[in-house]
Amino acid sequence: MNSFQNKSNVIVILFALFSFSCKSNDLSAASSCVENVAAFEIVRVDDKNHRYFVIQESETSLSDKEVIKKLSACFIKTDWSNDWSISLFSEKEFAGYIDEPTIIPLHSGNQWAKAYLAEYNGSESSVVKYPALSNTH
Repeated sequence: MNSFQNKSNVIVILFALFSFSCKSNDLSAASSCVENVAAFEIVRVDDKNHRYFVIQESETSLSDKEVIKKLSACFIKTDWSNDWSISLFSEKEFAGYIDEPTIIPLHSGNQWAKAYLAEYNGSESSVVKYPALSNTH
């Protein structure tokens, strides 16, 4: 390989690392923002589906509309912009998808559904309270 090819390869590698680092930092900043907006604690992150599983550490005085607006701002500089969801649970043990092996035992007595307090959807700018119970009413 000649010197030009070596330099080009190094530049491509550095650019790729820098791009990944920026995206990682953007999502890290988004996570901090999400935690601060509504006093959420992030329990889990599903990168593939752009979803946070959270619990609320303390009450917020913001309306649902204000929370959605502020949460949307958290994701503006990320790949998740306009394609994010936040699942709010009452306790950490319930934070997960309905069909996960660790969650299935929590369906007894509708525990999991009752603990699933809200779904924040960035693509629709909406909030659904008790989303797992909404089909049963």
